[in-house]
Amino acid sequence: MIKKIAVIVYFVKKGIPYFFVGKRPNGVYQYVTGHVEQGETEPEAARRELVEELGAKELRNFLNLKTSFNFKAKYDKQEKDYEEEIFAAEITDGKVQLEAKEFKSCKFHKFDEAKESLYFDSHKRYLTIVNQKILNRNYPKIFIIVGPAGAGKGSILQKITSPEFYWPSTVTTRERRPGEKEAHRFFVKEAEFLKMKNSGELIESCKVHRRDWYGSLYSEINDAANKAQNVLIELDINGAKFYKKRFSNAITIFIKIPNDEIKTRMIKRNPRESLDEIERRIQTAKQEQLYAKEADCVIENKWDHLQDAVEELRKIILKENC
Repeated sequence: MIKKIAVIVYFVKKGIPYFFVGKRPNGVYQYVTGHVEQGETEPEAARRELVEELGAKELRNFLNLKTSFNFKAKYDKQEKDYEEEIFAAEITDGKVQLEAKEFKSCKFHKFDEAKESLYFDSHKRYLTIVNQKILNRNYPKIFIIVGPAGAGKGSILQKITSPEFYWPSTVTTRERRPGEKEAHRFFVKEAEFLKMKNSGELIESCKVHRRDWYGSLYSEINDAANKAQNVLIELDINGAKFYKKRFSNAITIFIKIPNDEIKTRMIKRNPRESLDEIERRIQTAKQEQLYAKEADCVIENKWDHLQDAVEELRKIILKENC
């Protein structure tokens, strides 16, 4: 059995998907396809072919449909068995860099026109499946938990346990807190963090409270996409804004502190800090609370009502994946 991949490339404009249809040197109209090389997984092959054939390195969404089709075809004058796994990739716009040996030309069409243009009936079926998933938003999401310090983001996330969620580790230069486990955090020195930042390993990074660096890894998000899993990740506000611009499947969920609880929480969270530092943190929290107006969803986490916030988060995730 020869393993192949097919990737349906598209971009979205005003809510309408436009699909890539390329003209091969032999005159056949199709989309990105290729063989799975030795030592590769199917998702790795799909991403490689996207770069080689279209120069598509940065994707707004990568869909592993977990769907494959078997067929027979002649290769070197011999009929052979093939298994083709299907993926979809969203790019920012219709600008691609065609590899001349692969495609002579291309166009991006709306669904009906794209389907009509494709040569293979199997590719028409694949396109129909992908189009429905895009229109229904029926694909894994990146759920971003954001909110001021002391809002209880970590406590809420610890209550969400399911194999369908991928909780990527973030990188930080801050010291590990007493009793804190390694899970979902990579604790590194500043020199190592800056090396990762400069080499392009991080999607975003920021310095919190003028001393500690935080960042998230491309490899972690790509791994989740390859496995077709929902992501749960905790980010600061700037990181969340960057994700929203970078990924079309990002959903921001703001965890809000009741206004009358901000001061009490800052004091309990930082009992050894000076009064000036506590006041600075209070003002920072109040400023960060304003982002709730920009977030996709808002959850108010009241003191001693943690489980209510957890259940609200579960409802949001369920609604976005129905």
